Amino acid sequence: SIAIVGILIPSSLEAGDVQAINEFNSGSSGYLLTIFAMAVTPAICEEAIQRGAIIANFRTIKKDWIIVLIMGLFFGIFHMSVLRFINTAIMGACLSYIVVKKNNMVLSSLMHFLINFVATSLSYFASVNSGNSAAAALTADTMKVALGTYLLMGFAAPFFIVIGLML
Repeated sequence: SIAIVGILIPSSLEAGDVQAINEFNSGSSGYLLTIFAMAVTPAICEEAIQRGAIIANFRTIKKDWIIVLIMGLFFGIFHMSVLRFINTAIMGACLSYIVVKKNNMVLSSLMHFLINFVATSLSYFASVNSGNSAAAALTADTMKVALGTYLLMGFAAPFFIVIGLML
């Protein structure tokens, strides 16, 4: 939804959280450090907190869909961004569903990493291709590329979820 909002309302890309993330990605820290900071660390730490510590306290709730709904809302709120709330809430619900059904945090951490990895890589390479300017990377054109990438991921995601649930 960030890409759609970025295409329809380009001025929304100037929001503080999106700008801060993009400025970090376009910094001189290098690709591997950026991936570590934006994809690896959140996948481990956020999953340990959200799907580990917090979800463990909801195991007494008998209906799994209630746990998934609550955890999705928590994950959306946890990211403290109105612009990204819907994305993160849906992602949090999907990752929580995997943990509730399979009791497997490794799988949810891997999926979390892949989502962050693709988003971070897109942002990093968009900023590199625009001459390391964070403002230049946040254009409707880069959002169109991001939207296309996310649509492809969205098409493939159900297959990966089914395969993951079979593991």
